[in-house]
Amino acid sequence: MVTIAYKVILMRKSTFITAAAILVAFGLCCFHNQAANADAPNLIGNGTFDQVKNGEAANWGFSSANPEIFALSFPSEKDQGNVARMDVSSAVMSGYFNQNITLKPHTNYRFSGLAKLNKGKILIYIHGGADKTKVDTRIYVQTLQGNPLVPWFWEKKWIEGSSGYPNPNGGLVRTFLADPGVWQPVSIDFNSGELTQITVSLGAYFEVGQYEFDDVSVTEIPK
Repeated sequence: MVTIAYKVILMRKSTFITAAAILVAFGLCCFHNQAANADAPNLIGNGTFDQVKNGEAANWGFSSANPEIFALSFPSEKDQGNVARMDVSSAVMSGYFNQNITLKPHTNYRFSGLAKLNKGKILIYIHGGADKTKVDTRIYVQTLQGNPLVPWFWEKKWIEGSSGYPNPNGGLVRTFLADPGVWQPVSIDFNSGELTQITVSLGAYFEVGQYEFDDVSVTEIPK
């Protein structure tokens, strides 16, 4: 009887040690992944817009079919440093700050940044390729003010979701809602597919308003 009880104790002890070892291994794995993600280099150059010379931000370009309706600047704001700003006077055309970056094919990446607007609609999109190689992942940012769904029918978090929904053109689409004049953190994940270069574009989507961007990054997600 004593022998059986002793064996039971040993079995329980062995099970506890095995479970503890599994938890420790899992914890180390999670820590490794978090550390790897934290150490992943930002592929965006001058994502803070602190490098400005002669009214232009290093590494960034601008594109629009109607550039005359966009007033671009890189003012310094309290607690933010320099930011990228565009004042849009007409809704006839969209316009975007943009930057080309090099990445690995068939690899997962995360875009993140800060966006602010007083009205209108922001479009941030990661795009490149064509046909079967096309990547078109998008973030739309709108103000809460005047939104017919919030707060009466839908909560803000329900509209934003946790990751986005499929874009028929390839990639994901995600919507964020922001209070006017308040910085809104935005993020979305994407896969590079067969591409080794993509374009990151930040701008106004056919709406009058003032739009700002800061702390832009694209980092590889560890496997």
